[in-house]
Amino acid sequence: MIHVILIDDHELFREALRMLLGLDPEISVTATAGDAREAKRVFAEHPSDLAIVDVTLPGAGGIPLVRDLKRSEPHRKVLMLSMHEHIDVVADAMDNGADGYALKSQSPGELLQAIHTVAAGGQYLAPGLELPAMNGAGHILPAGLLRSLSKREREIFDLLIRGDRNHDIAGHLFISVKTVETHRTRIMRKLEVHSIAELIRLAARHGHLAA
Repeated sequence: MIHVILIDDHELFREALRMLLGLDPEISVTATAGDAREAKRVFAEHPSDLAIVDVTLPGAGGIPLVRDLKRSEPHRKVLMLSMHEHIDVVADAMDNGADGYALKSQSPGELLQAIHTVAAGGQYLAPGLELPAMNGAGHILPAGLLRSLSKREREIFDLLIRGDRNHDIAGHLFISVKTVETHRTRIMRKLEVHSIAELIRLAARHGHLAA
């Protein structure tokens, strides 16, 4: 039995997906959540084999949620389920620990196949999605929009596009305001933007901005 947690902010879609998965005798939906904060509580309270996570979630967003989940529970499988097909979004999701990436436009049969593939330890990409390269073992090597950022810079990027100020970020990450300013300058230089407004527009275009 594959125990699954569903994370999606659209309740109607989430419940429809729960009903679809219930038709497969090998899949059991153990819990659902509508945003990143609720998802963290659900993960802590409900053991599961696989999490299905939307890319755009209220709050932290789906990709940062997956990154945090994989840090604390690296063996839990994650399948991203999204309407975003941009290669940078797909690559960034895989780079942050996702084991597969499926599209909401796919058929029910394809989605069930994706779940079984990821739960069995494989990697899954929706048909038509291609990432730049694979290593000798056949694992995906992403090259997404944020590939050039360090782990700390990526954390600060996530907070900047959420609207947090330098002082707030410093308190959240337990670092100095000056350190935040240094990272912020590096982030903007690497992504070739000149203001927070440009950074937010860039994040929105590539699916990194939470709804």
